[in-house]
Amino acid sequence: MHIVKLSESLQYNFLNDWVLEQLLKDNPVLFMRRMSGYVQMARPMIQTPKEFVNMPFILPLFGESEQIMDGVLDEWHTGQIDYEMVVVREIDANGDTLDYPAHVYNPLTGIITFYEIPNDGAIMSADFYSDGRFEIPVRFVPDDYIHLLRIAVLAVYDERFASSSLDRVQKPSDRTFTVGSEANWLRENAAKAGGIRALLNSEGEKIEQRMTLRR
Repeated sequence: MHIVKLSESLQYNFLNDWVLEQLLKDNPVLFMRRMSGYVQMARPMIQTPKEFVNMPFILPLFGESEQIMDGVLDEWHTGQIDYEMVVVREIDANGDTLDYPAHVYNPLTGIITFYEIPNDGAIMSADFYSDGRFEIPVRFVPDDYIHLLRIAVLAVYDERFASSSLDRVQKPSDRTFTVGSEANWLRENAAKAGGIRALLNSEGEKIEQRMTLRR
């Protein structure tokens, strides 16, 4: 069986969205939380080859914790154990990031030890992550499934953008974007989304043909 980690399947930002790129840079845990949501919606779109339908997927695990420091201790007992990744931020009362303090996380105890004792009253926030994974039978080529998954995620991303009234504003990734005629804009986006779904089906059929020839 091939084991493909979720983070490996999404190891670069193929959506070409600068907001996601910044999120990946600032907080990869929150990036993976958002992307895993896209993956959950994308997986059912893969219908060809039929062997790829409902490919076994172990969900990622997320956790979070927050603590007001006392200015004395350099340790924080988070209660969050066995995670593979943690992003620790010092935040203000509004939840905005002030700093990323240097630290060590012990997954066996859930204790975060800071290199320097945080100031009294400092608010620390931690986001935790353990990777999800796909369990792909050995007779399949993992890259084939990941290729289709990325197309499906792109379809989810585009369709969510096209249908969200909150997104009908200037796109951060394109400062020249304007909606113009909303009816035309929606038709164009619907056609684009339909094109991505058609690409997904076409690529799936190609993979199915290759699989047939290998049998």
